[in-house]
Amino acid sequence: SPETVVLDPNMSGSGSHWTASDTTAGCAATVTGGVATLTATARGGLSRIKQTLTIAGGDQNKEHGLRVVVTNGPVTIRVGSAAGLSDYLSQTVIDTGTHSLAFTPAGASAFLQIDSTDTWIKTLTAVSIEAAGVLTLPTPWLLADLPNARWAQSKDVVYVASYGKQQYKIERRGVRPGARGWSVVL
Repeated sequence: SPETVVLDPNMSGSGSHWTASDTTAGCAATVTGGVATLTATARGGLSRIKQTLTIAGGDQNKEHGLRVVVTNGPVTIRVGSAAGLSDYLSQTVIDTGTHSLAFTPAGASAFLQIDSTDTWIKTLTAVSIEAAGVLTLPTPWLLADLPNARWAQSKDVVYVASYGKQQYKIERRGVRPGARGWSVVL
């Protein structure tokens, strides 16, 4: 949706649009230089970044796609009608890869939250609202790789291998029926 935007989608750190106010003592969350870094080194700690999205009147009650690029995961993400809620996008764990997660905001604000409780560093390089139209996610396979590709499906996950390439999963995400989110992950 063109009127709803994530401010600082490429994690430059400009404008202080991402906040880390709920991060536990001894942990850190930073957004700078094109990378969001979540470091939850304290035992039982939490590292979190969050942002309040403004939803234009014409965008309310319309499905949005949230593009998230995780470069070292997993992280936990949710979107809600109020801080800490997950009524627009159920709290879910997303791994290293590119994700397009569907959510439908009903009000003028949506509260986006990304967390880590693991003791190793997690990183993200982009979070944005998808443009309207055909959804495409990047994959490592070229046309020449397709004859060598092998896959197996288990419920909403397709495991894909191709000679000379890292193995990946293609995941269908969301509430059934009608799950409309997708991920391509290591």
